[in-house]
Amino acid sequence: GQHASTDDFYVDHRDFHRALLSRCANRVLTEQIEQLTDRSRLFQLLGATPARRGDHRREHDELAELVISGDVGGAVEALTEHLMLTLEVIQRLTDG
Repeated sequence: GQHASTDDFYVDHRDFHRALLSRCANRVLTEQIEQLTDRSRLFQLLGATPARRGDHRREHDELAELVISGDVGGAVEALTEHLMLTLEVIQRLTDG
């Protein structure tokens, strides 16, 4: 369903990505992802984030299905695409 607020969305979004990384043994990687998540939230709080392309709910559902089914390659591909689309938004913000 829909989120009641931007804050609710942010909490759910962060929790989803934390769950995806919960079994990752690479603490440096998980810390870097946490830092990037915090930075993207800062853009939101400053009001600079344009409407993000894509559909987070659909992307997250697809990722969850791939992880649950054990399709590591598909999950890596879907997560990479998801993160690259977010990176494109951040790049547009910092280029202007």
